Amino acid sequence: MEYREADAEELPFEDASFDYVTSTFGVMFSPNQAQAASELQRVCKTGGVIGLANCTPESFIGQLFKTVGRYRQRSRRGC
Repeated sequence: MEYREADAEELPFEDASFDYVTSTFGVMFSPNQAQAASELQRVCKTGGVIGLANCTPESFIGQLFKTVGRYRQRSRRGC
C-alpha cells in the first residue's frame, strides 16, 4: 500500500487510477466537500473501494470542534 498526499478537491491523478481510495480525517475539512467526493469517485476504478474516516458533528470530536469554534470566534472579535 502506498499513501499519497494531494488536494482533495483537485486530485493530480488520471481517472480510474486506483483500486482503493482513502482519506483519514482529511477530506472532511475540504471547503467544497461535494467537489472532493467527486474527485474521490473519479480516481477510483469501477468496482473499487472508497474508505473514509471522519468525525460526525455529534461525535465527541465534533462537539469539541464546535466548542473550540465558539471561543475562537470570540477571540477574533476581541471579546
